[in-house]
Amino acid sequence: MPPVLTIAIPTYNRQEELLRTLAALIPGLNGKVRVVIIDNHSDDVVKDAVCGAFPAEITAGFSFYRNPANLGCGPNVLRCFETAETEWVWILGDDDFPLPDAIATVLEVIGGYPEALSINFTSNILNDNGYARGGGTVAETLSDLAAVLDCFSNLLFVSTNVYRVAAMTRQLRIGYLQLQSWGPHVSMMLSALQDQSGPVVLHPARLVNWKPQEPGKSWDYETVGPQLPEIFSVIADAGVRGKFREKNEVAHRRWLMSSCNVVSNLRNLAELTPSKPHVCTYVSRLYHELYSELAYSDKNLFFSALKASTILPLLMLARVLSPLLEWRRVVMNRGARDWAWVSAPRNWAKGNQDRL
Repeated sequence: MPPVLTIAIPTYNRQEELLRTLAALIPGLNGKVRVVIIDNHSDDVVKDAVCGAFPAEITAGFSFYRNPANLGCGPNVLRCFETAETEWVWILGDDDFPLPDAIATVLEVIGGYPEALSINFTSNILNDNGYARGGGTVAETLSDLAAVLDCFSNLLFVSTNVYRVAAMTRQLRIGYLQLQSWGPHVSMMLSALQDQSGPVVLHPARLVNWKPQEPGKSWDYETVGPQLPEIFSVIADAGVRGKFREKNEVAHRRWLMSSCNVVSNLRNLAELTPSKPHVCTYVSRLYHELYSELAYSDKNLFFSALKASTILPLLMLARVLSPLLEWRRVVMNRGARDWAWVSAPRNWAKGNQDRL
């Protein structure tokens, strides 16, 4: 019998975590499962490390793909769909330690929902946010999913989802267009559900436990948070799109509260002394957040208007002061002109993606 499930593991420079995850998976492997490891051009070749750590009779059944360059987190996740040759795919983070019965659980559940587009399993994210699932809940439409979805963070956590490959690969174009959202797999699923490619199942079984990342070893929420609402731009119905945005706001209220708090933004701005030329870039980013709020939200308009009256003058002031400060450094012989700060946001984002 050919395999029915691909466990696709995207990895980059986390060799120790990857080997630990594979060691937990190996006891549950059988002929129904295929393991694929997508190496996002790590410093050390992942295939060599894996083959050196486990017996040849085990690694002979693994498939390895090494990207020609570091493509970033999102594209590496999409490569999991591209390389899956089975009916179902489980994208497992290289540092998301699977439970001992995880493989058996997936095989049992997909057997019970053969027509499903995707199955979202539970994790400690739900418990930490005060949710508890009963039996499996089936959402046939986007409107149904918006009504029954308990925790958007759990849906965004890639290792809690198993997808039907054929339905998802038809949405790869959407995935690549949504890379900036940091959740292209969710956009693909929403688009497929909108196209009636099958229902989405919210299941109470658990495959992995989410753990907070150590500072500096993963993305930070202040970078990712502002982009998450873009996930829902694939939804045509404005009312349904608004319901999903509310789910995101409930799940990620920490960022939204700071985003709508003018005093907090001004305090963060004050931490950047005038000698730091990227003050202009920082204010520009704040103003872009304001624009996103006005364009996509029918709530918090008071906060948005208040922020507009505060941030716009600061933005204009920064535009004027930045070249003056640069000129002052040159005149005072404080160093040659250095325009590297212009690419600071890009380097910031790249740094976050490179850690994935």
